[in-house]
Amino acid sequence: MAEIKHLLKINVPYKQVFDALTTDSGLSSWWTPDVKCGKKEGAISRFTFSGETTFMMKITNMSAQLVEWKCVEGPQTWINTDIHFQLDDEGDATILHFSHTGWRSKGVIFQTCSFDWCMFLSSLRTYLEEGEAQTGKGEIRLARGVI
Repeated sequence: MAEIKHLLKINVPYKQVFDALTTDSGLSSWWTPDVKCGKKEGAISRFTFSGETTFMMKITNMSAQLVEWKCVEGPQTWINTDIHFQLDDEGDATILHFSHTGWRSKGVIFQTCSFDWCMFLSSLRTYLEEGEAQTGKGEIRLARGVI
């Protein structure tokens, strides 16, 4: 199975990164503004892009250093893929180890999503370090039906 992996340092304390990955206000500030986030393991979170493409993610882990989701509804290529956010606390900074695993192919959609995740994770870092919401910039690709 193919995997998307990214690593980045975010110059804010761990708790701020964790909150940006686990709350409606956090997720809507860097990924998509249309979010309904589950609050515990086993819950389902909903993410809608441009009012058209919806992803339903089951929270499979929400521990102190690891947030994991499984895509249970959305574009066929995403179904049963897993998204992992591992956080390393470095005091005033956080190292984020990101992976999106379980891809059945390394085709065009996989390649597009790898680029999109890089862009969204950059948006996450900008939001946390500079306080600027970045959502919406990545939705053009989704709205065009690439996924």
